[in-house]
Amino acid sequence: MFYKSLNVKNWILALIVFSFTLNGFSQRLLFQKKWYRKEIYTTGEIISFRIKGDRSKITRQILGFEDDSLIVFQDLKVNPKAISHLYVDKKTRTWYILKYKYQALFPLLGTGFMLLEFVNTGKLSESTLIFGVSLVTAGVLAKLFISNTIKIKGKRKLMIIQ
Repeated sequence: MFYKSLNVKNWILALIVFSFTLNGFSQRLLFQKKWYRKEIYTTGEIISFRIKGDRSKITRQILGFEDDSLIVFQDLKVNPKAISHLYVDKKTRTWYILKYKYQALFPLLGTGFMLLEFVNTGKLSESTLIFGVSLVTAGVLAKLFISNTIKIKGKRKLMIIQ
């Protein structure tokens, strides 16, 4: 039997090698907005960000971490201190109760309000039309003016942790 031929020394050596291998995978990227708002990104997750001095959006999958100071992507290695903005994703969107829902909520409310008035009375009054169009316009403006980036400065920190 194969398992009988392995002695205790080989098992211990295998466990030590395995634990050193896992050490590289145990690092994570911590984004802390305030002391109570924290998100952790691990190997394999996709993150979108901007580098200081560059206005373009970079979206990459985290492949790992190197030397406690670099995030390793497919074709890029970035120091977390070089990242100036993080784009809002599924994890950080939950921090804002309604901020990113206005752009969908207002047009839906405006259209629904006008539709209910039309179903109930068979016509649209001027005040209903003004209110409904105002809600739809507010939703469009929310999409244009609410930024989907979080600037990393002050209490907002991005760091690699164990």
